[in-house]
Amino acid sequence: MKRCYLLHVLLFFCFHLMIAQEATLDASFDPGFNTNSTILSILQQADGKFVVSGHFDNRIVRLNSDGTLDNTFTSPGLFGSILYSTAFTSEGKILVGGEFTTFYNVPANRLVRLFSNGTLDSSFNIGAGANNYIRKVIVLPDGKILIAGRFTQYNGTARAGIARLNSDGTLDSSFNPGTGLTGITGEAVSMSVQTDGKILLSGFFTSFNGISANRTVRLNPDGSHDATFSSPFISGGAGGINNVDVILSLPDGKIMIGGNFTTVGGFARSSIARLNNNGTVDTTFVPNPGAQTTWGTTVSTVTLLNDGNYLVGGTFATFNGVNRSGIVKVTSNGALDSSFDPGAGVVHGTGSGSVAQFLIQSDGKIVIGGHFLSYNGTERRFLARLNGSAALSVLEDLQEKQVNLFPNPSNGEINIHQLPENSEILITDLSGKIVWRKSNSYSSFMVINLQDLVKGIYLIQILSKNQSIQKKLILK
Repeated sequence: MKRCYLLHVLLFFCFHLMIAQEATLDASFDPGFNTNSTILSILQQADGKFVVSGHFDNRIVRLNSDGTLDNTFTSPGLFGSILYSTAFTSEGKILVGGEFTTFYNVPANRLVRLFSNGTLDSSFNIGAGANNYIRKVIVLPDGKILIAGRFTQYNGTARAGIARLNSDGTLDSSFNPGTGLTGITGEAVSMSVQTDGKILLSGFFTSFNGISANRTVRLNPDGSHDATFSSPFISGGAGGINNVDVILSLPDGKIMIGGNFTTVGGFARSSIARLNNNGTVDTTFVPNPGAQTTWGTTVSTVTLLNDGNYLVGGTFATFNGVNRSGIVKVTSNGALDSSFDPGAGVVHGTGSGSVAQFLIQSDGKIVIGGHFLSYNGTERRFLARLNGSAALSVLEDLQEKQVNLFPNPSNGEINIHQLPENSEILITDLSGKIVWRKSNSYSSFMVINLQDLVKGIYLIQILSKNQSIQKKLILK
């Protein structure tokens, strides 16, 4: 009996020790002064290094896995510019969108492509580029590029708030948003692509191509308005400013939004809400009341975790009435998850700091970037890494559901969406013979051409460190 009691005590202690480690600062990661102002984008390469960008002195740098500066990466040091968004191409090159007109003293209006060492790829042809800043860059499964922001033209052609580019940087004229985003500033702040190829946008706008769209809208893959999504009415933001700073497509078709508001579609929702696929409010997600809503506060980033819960970041001091400065873990029904305790959280000066970006490593550790000088009392300038657990890492089952193979059956060209990084793709015939093979280091998207194969049934296997996925492929 005594041994059993001691075992229970030990298990209780280990369980709570494990919980206590979640959200603690990882002292082994320290970027020092290499990031001396706001971080807005974080990418991780297959080798564990980080590409971070934003509004600090060098604007974009590469850090080693411990946060020290990687001097083999060239940084432009763009005075007065802001780099809002970065994305890897399938070749491991880096797309950078933001507010700048030159890059390495070369004219480049708001978009560039860099080689993996940070040098400029001059073969990327944007022409006159965007006439105002770009807030979001996404690489699509076929290699084409979506850009969203405050621009009204791309290379002299009218494109208000959103455009699709070919992989070489030229405008894809087959994507036609009409008059695009208008009203307020006509700006797209956030963008997310669903597994069916439809595009979610949020920001400061009231209409899309002449159709009412209050801060959110969904487009068909060709750029036309998707009438199956009705934008919910957003209201109640502090100072009369109602904004949706983040929109996130979920695997089940639902949609997370965050910003500065107190009501969504007539329901009380303080700065965060979950929508059904058609834009109506999901009443099973009920924060009470959610993130603090005062002047200057907002929810700016949301990440889905493998346990179905969410990491939420932004500029706020409380969530559901509990002190949570800039970062909180929220359960799938909107309650605060008290097992994730950041202590004092992110702080800048005497007030709350802000978290603008999360990156969840495969081991569950959490890299956060934003505008802060410390995390839970320890100096960390604008970038920090937190300890986590396997419960916070990328969901393997969820990844398998998200891996999307289309079209299938196919005439030979196959798009693969949501590939795990550092994976191997094998295609075999039914006898087990490998007929196609390729490694994928960076991109979550790949387009493969199998038109030379005999029509029939094949198996495609996607192998990575943490999982093995197998799907049937039909060539017709």
